[in-house]
Amino acid sequence: MYVVPYIMGPVNSPISKTGVEVTDSLTLSPYAHHVAYGQVALDRIGSSSDFVPGLHSIGDLDPMRRYIAHFPRKD
Repeated sequence: MYVVPYIMGPVNSPISKTGVEVTDSLTLSPYAHHVAYGQVALDRIGSSSDFVPGLHSIGDLDPMRRYIAHFPRKD
């Protein structure tokens, strides 16, 4: 399992969202060029609990049965 902190959007934008994703996919890292991740994201999160938790799992090796789902919380 891997824990991937990330920022969706420009790092300095006030509307960018930070998140922390747990994944079992080693191949997730090639897609990291779309988001800022690692220490940059951790620094932005700091001790705040204001981040989007995420789970990414390949779970099944058959490419015809892979799905990506996002469930945004509506408060």
